[in-house]
Amino acid sequence: FAPCTIEAENFDAGKNGEAYYDSDNSNAGGKYRNETAVDIYEASGATYVNILSDEWIKYTVNVTKAGNYNLNFKWYDCMESSKVRIYANGYEIIRNVPQSAMPTGGFKIVTAGTVKLKPGTHTFIIKCMEGDINIDYLRLANSRNAGIDVSDTANLRPWAESQVLSDEDLAEEVIRLYGYDVYDKLESFSFC
Repeated sequence: FAPCTIEAENFDAGKNGEAYYDSDNSNAGGKYRNETAVDIYEASGATYVNILSDEWIKYTVNVTKAGNYNLNFKWYDCMESSKVRIYANGYEIIRNVPQSAMPTGGFKIVTAGTVKLKPGTHTFIIKCMEGDINIDYLRLANSRNAGIDVSDTANLRPWAESQVLSDEDLAEEVIRLYGYDVYDKLESFSFC
């Protein structure tokens, strides 16, 4: 029930392709839920999930009170260039997590964004778009910030349209790295 903390290894029950997607058929870490292919490890007394490019895991949350919730993650020693996308109820709600470089070394807590949830059951999918990430937990915490309304599906991209990194994603990355839109700068040049 939200607000809540969900240990990453407590993803939904189900098969590869339904409750999670893992590119191989073995739990490489082998520390928990060995019946799944999700790679689960331990470090510094914590159990965490490792997901690689194109892999994802699903969580179901029951919300009893409508409100805005910060979506926080505790990451562990991720690949700095990794890109993560968050989905709620089959729609993309957060395109790039985090907005700056992924934290490396040790455990770090990152707020991915704020979501507006109505009472009922909601599913969240955490997808590694690129790189290698390790998640200790995700937390839905009450927030006073305005949130992305996950029920406003007319303004959200569905799962099927949001599976690969697009030119728009790459443009956002260029702006993040260089502080301006390179394509706008190129349009101001004239070529002979």
